[in-house]
Order: sequence, then structure tokens, then C-alpha cells
Amino acid sequence: MRPAPGSRPSVPPEPDSIMIESHPRSGLPPKIFPFEDFNHSHVAEMDPPPPQSPWHPFLTRADFEFAEFTLDASLSRRQCDTLISLVHRLIKGEDTFTFECVADLQKGWARAAQSRVAPVHT
Repeated sequence: MRPAPGSRPSVPPEPDSIMIESHPRSGLPPKIFPFEDFNHSHVAEMDPPPPQSPWHPFLTRADFEFAEFTLDASLSRRQCDTLISLVHRLIKGEDTFTFECVADLQKGWARAAQSRVAPVHT
């Protein structure tokens, strides 16, 4: 006698049976389906719904790209907070940003090195 499709048998499964195991943290038991009873609808039922946007679970694409940048750059928590504060100052119009590319940044460092003025820490 065969177990009901999707149930966990007390005896070893038949040859060619298909067992679907969920991630251990899901708490879901393995499901075994006889080969002839299995079809793609079993798998489709287990798939999570597609995300609402490609950057889900982040609220916006900019949030995702910012998070990805901080991860790629291995920024510390302090560096992330500093960068977030800078972005918000710019958004609020409290400051301006003149660098257009890396060359502009390098020119800024070169001017600072030539001026021999101690850097200003905020």
C-alpha cells in the first residue's frame, strides 16, 4: 500500500519517488511523491510569491544600490552613518557637491596637499 501523496511514509519510499525537502529552518517535513503522481504543480505550490520589485525587500532602488555599495566597499557602521548624513545634507540643500568623477576627487586631494593646511574634521 502506498502512502498518500505528500505524506511522510513509515517505510522507505519506492524507487523513483521524488522527495522535496524544505530548508531546515522552515520547520516543514520532507514530502515524498510517487513518480507517477508528481507534477510541476507540487513545486509551484512551494515557490514563494515573486517580489514586488527587483530590489525587494529594500523600499527603493536607491536604497538597494546604496546598501550594495556599502557592502561592496566594506564600509564600517561609522562610515555608513557618515555617508548617510552627507546624502541627507545634500538632499535638504544644506550643502553642495562638486565632484563629477574620480579625477575631481584627486584634484581636490592634490589642492589639499599643496595648501599644507590641516584637514577639517566635522
